Amino acid sequence: MKKRDWAWLRDKLRFRWSKETLDVFQDNEERFKLDSTRGFTLDLKGRLVLRDERPLASFDEIESFVVEVCENREIGDTFRLILSRVGKCDIFIGGIQRQLECSEIAARMGALTGKPVVTRRAIA
Repeated sequence: MKKRDWAWLRDKLRFRWSKETLDVFQDNEERFKLDSTRGFTLDLKGRLVLRDERPLASFDEIESFVVEVCENREIGDTFRLILSRVGKCDIFIGGIQRQLECSEIAARMGALTGKPVVTRRAIA
C-alpha cells in the first residue's frame, strides 16, 4: 500500500476543479514544462520533478508514467496522466479527452526520464 502525503491530497482536490489540459509550455535540453494550473515540470539538469517550482521527486524515485483510461458513456472517455513513484503515492499530472495527445506527452516524458509508460483502466 502506498503512503499518503499532502501532495496526494492537494492533487486530488485540484483534479476536481482543474481545467483539463496537457499543453506543452517549454521543451528544451533543460526543462520540459506543461502549461497548466499545476505547473508540472521535469528539470532535466537537476533530474527532478517539480510542481510550482517545488521538488516532488527525483528521476530515481519514478517508477513509471501511467495513462489511465476512465470510461464514461455520457461524456466520453477521459485519459489521465499519472506519475507513479516507488514506495509513495501517485502524482496526478493532468487529464484530457484526447487519447493521442495524452499518449504523446507520456511518451515524451518517458523518453526524457528513461522510465516506462504503462496504461491501465480506472475502476469505477
